[in-house]
Amino acid sequence: MDVAFGKADVQLSQRYLVFFRCFSFFVGISLSFQAWALLGEDPVHFSGDRQLWDRAANQVDLIGHATIIQAGEVITADKIHFDMNTRSLDAEGNCTYSLHKTEIVGDEIHLNLDTRVGIVRRGKVSSGRFTLSGNEIHKRKNGVFEIFRGEYTTCHDCESSWSFRGEHVDMTLGGYAFISNVTAKVKGVPVVWLPYALFPMKSERQTGFLFPSFAKSTQSGTVFMLPFFWKLGRSADMTLGAGIYSLRGQRATWETRYVLSERSHAQSNFYFLRDRSFLPQKSMSRWALDLSQTQELPFGIDEKIRIQEVSDNIYPLVFGSDLPNSSGEAFLPSTLTFARNTADFSVFVAMKRYRNLINTTPNNFFAQNISSDPRTVQVFPRMVITTNDQLLGTFGGVSIISGLSVGLSHFTRTGGLFDYDASSVPFGTVAPSGLAFRPGIDPIREGTRFTLNPSLYTTLRPWDLFSLVPSLQYQQYFYDFPQNVSSLSRGYLLFQTELMAQWERIFRWEESHSSSKHIIRPILTYSFIPYLKDNPNHPFVRQIQQLQNPFFTQGYNFDDYDIIAYGYQRTGANYFMPLGNSLAYGFTTQWIQKKESPKDHPVYQTTAEWMLGHGINFLEMYHSGDPKNRQLLTRLFSGLTFNFNQFRSQTSFYYYPDLPSKESKTLSTSLTYVLDRGLHEKVLVYDRSLTLTYGYNMLNAGAETSNLSATLNFSINDYILPSGGLNYSFVSPSPLLGANLGLNLQSPSRCWKVGVLSSYAPAVSGQKNIVIAFNLGLNFSGSGFSDVSQMSHSQTTY
Repeated sequence: MDVAFGKADVQLSQRYLVFFRCFSFFVGISLSFQAWALLGEDPVHFSGDRQLWDRAANQVDLIGHATIIQAGEVITADKIHFDMNTRSLDAEGNCTYSLHKTEIVGDEIHLNLDTRVGIVRRGKVSSGRFTLSGNEIHKRKNGVFEIFRGEYTTCHDCESSWSFRGEHVDMTLGGYAFISNVTAKVKGVPVVWLPYALFPMKSERQTGFLFPSFAKSTQSGTVFMLPFFWKLGRSADMTLGAGIYSLRGQRATWETRYVLSERSHAQSNFYFLRDRSFLPQKSMSRWALDLSQTQELPFGIDEKIRIQEVSDNIYPLVFGSDLPNSSGEAFLPSTLTFARNTADFSVFVAMKRYRNLINTTPNNFFAQNISSDPRTVQVFPRMVITTNDQLLGTFGGVSIISGLSVGLSHFTRTGGLFDYDASSVPFGTVAPSGLAFRPGIDPIREGTRFTLNPSLYTTLRPWDLFSLVPSLQYQQYFYDFPQNVSSLSRGYLLFQTELMAQWERIFRWEESHSSSKHIIRPILTYSFIPYLKDNPNHPFVRQIQQLQNPFFTQGYNFDDYDIIAYGYQRTGANYFMPLGNSLAYGFTTQWIQKKESPKDHPVYQTTAEWMLGHGINFLEMYHSGDPKNRQLLTRLFSGLTFNFNQFRSQTSFYYYPDLPSKESKTLSTSLTYVLDRGLHEKVLVYDRSLTLTYGYNMLNAGAETSNLSATLNFSINDYILPSGGLNYSFVSPSPLLGANLGLNLQSPSRCWKVGVLSSYAPAVSGQKNIVIAFNLGLNFSGSGFSDVSQMSHSQTTY
C-alpha cells in the first residue's frame, strides 16, 4: 500500500523502475563494503545479534554473539567495539581469540587486527600441548606473549595435577617460555620454589640446556646427568653431557650429528667414565665409542662406516644402553665399506674388525677384560666385483644371459697362523709353547681367498604356463696361506634348472567393496655338479671335513663360502642343501586381501601365507654303505603366517629325517592377539594384547629347549595399564625361568605418569632374585613424557 497516494497499488513508469533498481544495487554494495572492512591487507567480516553504527567515526558496536573473522583468525565475545579506521577492537565478556593452533580466552581482549598486538585480561593461552594463564597477558608481534603472575601446565584436567606459577612469564610460540620467581605446585599445593625455569614451546632445535636426568641403581648408585644441546647449524648439532655416578665417579657424554643429504649423514656417540670401582685401589678411565656414517664420495662411490669400540670387555655388560646394538652379543663389529654401482658392474670393498668380548686368556685380569683377543680372525679386506647381467647372444630364438663375479678376501689375526685343536689341551689352558703345527688337525686361521664365478642362464616359457630357467655356473676358489702351508685350488661346475609357475584366482565381494586373491607358486629345482675339483689331502680341506659328520658342531672354516655342498653335510648352525645330484621341491600359497581406503588408495594385506620345502638327495641312492643309514630325504621346512586385523601368528618348523624321533624336529611359533592398541590423546598408551611364544629344539645336546613365554597387557582404561609376563621351561630342572609384573599409571591430565616393574629370575646358585624398578615421567612440553627420575635394580635375595 502506498501511504502517500492512499492507494493499494501504484504503477511506476519504466524510468522510475530503472532508477529504483540501480539505487537498490548501490545500497547493497555500500552495505557489503561496510560488512567487509577492506582497510588492510586481510578482509574482515563481522556480525552480531545487534549492530550499532557510528557512520561519522566509522565504528560499530556488535552486541550478542559478536564475531569478527579475518584470514586464519576468529574473535568472539558478548560485546565487541570495532574501529574500522584503526582496525582495532575491544571485546568484553566470554572472549575467545582463535589463531592457527592456539586459542586465547579471557574476560577482555584488546587487539589490533593488523599488528596482532594487544592485551588479554584475566585469560589464558592454550594449545593441544600446554596452557598458560595470567591476570594480564600482553600479546606482542610474532607470537610473543608477556604474562604477569602467570601459571604454566601441560595438564588437561580441570584442576591441574601440577603447574609452575611465576611472577613474570616471557613466552614465544615455537620458542621457549621463560619464568622467573617460580613456585612448583602439585594439586594446587606449593612444593618447590625456583628462581628461574625454562620450558620449550617448539619442536625445532635451539641451543640450550636440556632436562637433567636422575637415576639410582645398585651398580652405579645415584646418577645425575645434565645435557647441553648445541645447534651448530641447519644440518648439524651436538649434545654434551656431564654428571656423576655416586658409586663410580665422574661421567661425560658427547653426541654429534650432521645431515648433508639423504645419502650423506653421520652420528657419533662417545661415553667417558672415571670409574673407581672397576679395578681395586685404582680409578680407570672407561669409555665407549659408537660411530656411524654414510657419505657420498666423488665418482659415484658410497662410503659407509660403523665403529663400535670400548675400553674393556665388561663395559657393554654394565652399560648396555650406550651400545644398544651390542645387547646379547659376544662381540662388537666395526665395518668400513665402499660401493659403486653402474649400469655395467658393481664394486664392493669392505674391511671388518670384530672385538671378541669373551677373552679366555687364563690367570690374567688385564688380558681377559681389557685387551682385545689376539686369536679373533679379522676380514681385512674383502672385495667383490660383479658385472650386471648381459645379453651374450640369441641362438635359435633363445636369449643367453651371462654374468661374472670376482672376489678377494683376506683373513688375518695377531695370534698366529693356527690354533691348537681343542682336544689336544685341557679347556681353559694354554698349549705348551713350541708345539709343531699338525696339518689337518690344528685349524689354519690366516689366508687369502680369491673367488671366480662366471654364470650363464636363460628363461623359457613352455606353453606360456611355466617359467623354465636353466643355468650353468662355475665356482672357483684359490687359497694362499702364509708360512709353509701350500696353496690350494678348489672348484666345481654347477648345473641348475628351476621350473616355476603361478596360479591365481580373484574373489570379489560387492557388498563390502573388497576383494581377495589366492596365489599358488609351485617350484622345482634340480641341481647337479658334474665336475668337482678338490684336494682331500690338503690341511685346510681336512680341517673343514674334520667336524662335518657330528650334527651342529663348529666347522673349522673361514666362512660358509668354504663349504662345497656336494653331498649331505652340516656345519655350525647352518644347513646346506646337497647340490651334487638333488631335486628340491616346494610351494608358496598366499591369500592377499585388498581393502579400499578413504583416500581411494587401496591397501593390500597378506592375510595368510604357507611355505613348504623339501628335497631328495639322489647321491644317497647309490650309497655303498648300509641302506638304513642312507640320507635320501633332505631337511623339510614349513612356514605358516597369519595376519588378520587383531590376530597375528608366525610358525616355522624343521624336520630332519635322518635323526632320532626326539631330535628330528625344531619348532618356533608366536601368537599375538590385540584387542586394542594405540596412542590415545596423543601421549597416553592404551594396550590390550596377549602374546604367546613357544620354542622347541632338541638338536643341541646339553642345550635342549622347550620353552613357553606369555606376555599380557590389559589397560583397564586410558590411565591404568597393568602387565605381566611368564617364561616356563618344560625340560629345565627349574621350570620357572622368570616372571614379571608391571603397573603403569597415566594421569587423565596427560602431564605425568608413574610405573613400577617387579621381576623374578632364579639365580644359578638356587637363590631367588627379585628386582623392583620405579619410574616417574612428566610431560613438560605437552608432546611426550620425559623420565625425570628412575630407581632400578632394587634387589632382594632370598
